[in-house]
Amino acid sequence: MNNFYEIDEIGKMELLSNLNCYSSLEEFKVEEYSITIGINSTDENQAKNLHKYIHLILNQITSFDSNAKDKLKELYNPTKRELEEIKVNHIDFYINKDFDLLYNLPEGSPMEYLTIKFSEHGKIIDSGGVNY
Repeated sequence: MNNFYEIDEIGKMELLSNLNCYSSLEEFKVEEYSITIGINSTDENQAKNLHKYIHLILNQITSFDSNAKDKLKELYNPTKRELEEIKVNHIDFYINKDFDLLYNLPEGSPMEYLTIKFSEHGKIIDSGGVNY
């Protein structure tokens, strides 16, 4: 088992055996976003099989912003600033092609992060706010 492998321009993925996943070592730039990527598998071949799918989601990343803003409005009454500054900063991919988007919220918000779990087809499965 390798502890590292490369995804073209995304860069090096490191095996985090304590978390049972591969994770990008550095943030990857997509338009105005800086994103880290996690793949929930310790099997390098399974992880590599998701690469085309990862790029498909990355190419659509801005289209998920409206979902995040709507979910934030369901959780509480966000300020205009919170709605303008919400940005995805991490994506977790699963072998079944579901994926989670983790959004940073601006300092001073009632929550630090918003998470939204999507199905392979982009339908929302679950969401919630969290503090770390």
